[in-house]
Parts: sequence; structure tokens; C-alpha cells
Amino acid sequence: MCLDTPWGLPGLLSLPPFLTLILPSPTFPTGPLPLHSEFIRNFRQGTDYLYRNQLLQRYRRGQHWLEVDLGHLHDYEPRLLKHIQDLPGEYLPVYERGARDALAQLLLEAPVGGMDGEDGREGGPEGGVPDLQITLKSGQVSRPLRQLAAGNVGRLIKVSGIITSASAVRARAVAVRVQCSQCHLVKVIPAQSGFGGIQLPTFCDGDDPNALGPDGGMDAPGPGAGKCKSRNYVILADESVYIDQQPLKLQESPEMVPTGEMPRSISMSVERYLVDKVAPGTRVNIIGIFSTFSHQAARGTTASHAVKSAYIKAVGVEVEAEGAGRAAMSFTPQEEELFVSMARQPDIYETLASSIAPSISGDYTVDIKKALACQLLSGSRKTLPGRFLGF
Repeated sequence: MCLDTPWGLPGLLSLPPFLTLILPSPTFPTGPLPLHSEFIRNFRQGTDYLYRNQLLQRYRRGQHWLEVDLGHLHDYEPRLLKHIQDLPGEYLPVYERGARDALAQLLLEAPVGGMDGEDGREGGPEGGVPDLQITLKSGQVSRPLRQLAAGNVGRLIKVSGIITSASAVRARAVAVRVQCSQCHLVKVIPAQSGFGGIQLPTFCDGDDPNALGPDGGMDAPGPGAGKCKSRNYVILADESVYIDQQPLKLQESPEMVPTGEMPRSISMSVERYLVDKVAPGTRVNIIGIFSTFSHQAARGTTASHAVKSAYIKAVGVEVEAEGAGRAAMSFTPQEEELFVSMARQPDIYETLASSIAPSISGDYTVDIKKALACQLLSGSRKTLPGRFLGF
């Protein structure tokens, strides 16, 4: 009688004492898993193919990004989650290419009623399917900023805090085209992600334009001609590839700061579809890659290779909507009716002003309280006739 083993080989229930059965060891893939595109196409909750539908809906709205829950990765294949947690900088681009391949297949399979093509299938844009960005979310508990250490560099982390600074969105090059100033050889150099820069080649490996040819001429260099070895390059800015980037600063939440200590802050970088999602004062949960970079003043010195500054390259931004001091608030219908009735009161301005610090009174406080009421509750837009300040 035989049994099937996990390796697909028949196993004997009993063997003679002089016979030993040697079974091959199971093998597992060590490189990037082929499941990165299968997960997007095949993961479902009940009868709903969650990421397949999300991918198509956002593509049709012109949103080329996909939000993935880390819990779903674990439910589908635990190795997917481990790879993302241990080596996010290596595997996130792999999954983005997998999402792009899945979208290309879905566009060929999705019927649109014959509107965009003769065969009734939805076609992609000219030039192929666009690049996609994968953002992450997780239900795990956030860790305090002050617990981040050197052992977390290069790993996926989740932290929470308050945005204290948001710089203007700028263009960051992801692929820089450079041209040798002597032999005019053009190269494309990939740029480091986040706050990293680019590393120009030390020498140009193109053919030397001044090398002698096989017959001693200057216009026909032979296959054995020397290399250019020039160190001067010209950056072709108009031919380089750019994405949106926004530097942010994240500070610890007040309730996470130990008594008697100052809150700590860390720089943060968001890119592409994550820019302009938060403003200063917003409480957020951040999923990102704990990374390092060299200061501009230290670059080119020995210290730039030994001592680095830490920052977070965000791959997921979630705005906290519950609790005191959060960004979003909801009101019940009864509260909304109360606000409307208060707005109809003719003396609402004086009522609000007198409600501010009622224990502090005096004639000199009347105007101060009215000014505070205006600052707290803002006002309505006023459109005045004429042109002012050049507008």
C-alpha cells in the first residue's frame, strides 16, 4: 500500500530492514515570488476580488495607485509579508511591476460594452500601461519614535505622530540622463530613492574620439581604440524622468512623550500619490522604510560614509479620524440642528465672546474675547469691489 508524500512521491508503509528510502528535500524559491501578481488577481473576500476591482476602478478614474493591506498578504501567503517587512526597498518595486502586469491582463479581459474597441475589450493608453504605486496599510500597533534604532534601518516600520512641517512639492529625478562632454556618449543613471542622490561614473567608458584608426587616420577609430576616460558630464535635465516628492517632519504625539522630556521629531519623505495628503497639525499613522542619508555639508568627507541621518520613506499614510485633536470630526443630526439654531441668533457674536474664559472679566477683555472668537471660528469670505494688492 502506498501513500502520497508532500513531494508527490509514493511512500511505502513498510520497508525491508536492508532497504532505505531516500526522499528528496522540498525546495522553495529563494528569489522574488511569482505570487506578487497572483495575489492582486486572485485574493478575494467572499465573492469580492478586492484588489482586482480596486485596480480597475482607480485606473478608470486616472488614479494609478493601489492600497494593499498587510494582513491580506499574510492571509494569502505569509512569505509575502515577511519579504515586505524585511526587505521593503527590494520587494516593493517587484510588487509594483506585478500590479502593472496584472492591470495589463485585466484591461484585456474587462468588457466595456464595445465602447473603446471593436472586440468590446478595454484597451490601455498609448505607450502601454502606466507605472503604478503600491501604498500599504496595517492594523498593527504603532511603535514610538524614540524606539527606532539602528537595527530597524532598511526594514518596514509603523509609527504615529503629528505632522509639524510640510514643505512644498518638488520634482525628484528617478532616472537622470547624462552626456559625456568629450565623446557625447549618453547614459541613463538611476537615482536613489528618498533623500538619496545620484552617483556619476568616475570615468567615461565610451570610445575616445581622438584615438587613431587602423590606418593612422583620425576619423575611423578601429575596434582596439582607447576609451574616452573623461570625467566631465552634462546633465540632460529635459530628458530625465521625474516624480513628485514632498518632505515632511513628524513629531511624537504628546501622550507618547515621557514626563519631563521634549518630543522628538524625524524627517519624512512622501512621493507620487502620497504628496499633499496631510497638513501641519494632522495626526497620522505612517508605514514606511526606516532609511538613512548624508547631510549636504558632510558629503564628500569621510564622516558622510560613517555617520548618517535617519529619515522615514513613507509608503503608507493614514490620517487618524477618532479621538480628541484628530483631523476629522463628525456631528450628530441633533448637534447640526443646534448649530443652525445658534447661527440664527442675532447676538451669537456676543454669546460666543462671553463664553471664552468667563472667569476673566473686565472692560479691557471684551475686544480680546471677540478677537479670539473670530480666530477660533473663522468667518465668511468677503468679496470687495475694485482691485487690491494687484489682484
